[in-house]
Amino acid sequence: MPKKASQIGYFVDRVCPHTPWKSACLVQAIVGKIMLQRRKIQSTVFLGVAKNKQDELKAHAWLKSDNTYLTGYREMNDYTTIAHF
Repeated sequence: MPKKASQIGYFVDRVCPHTPWKSACLVQAIVGKIMLQRRKIQSTVFLGVAKNKQDELKAHAWLKSDNTYLTGYREMNDYTTIAHF
């Protein structure tokens, strides 16, 4: 994986908690994907779902480039992938 992709993942992870709006997992994955596309680096956004303790549906998104997960990877194993693009 290009070093630039890793740097973008690090940047998104560091900046998003400090935005004046809520930068949840989907926002982070899409921002990272756009930044990678501008640099002509391939990536995939994954969407997953799971049920919480109250049996309610919850969702999560994460971003992968080459064989490295860039955003959302800390929680991704708790979700079943339903789509990727």
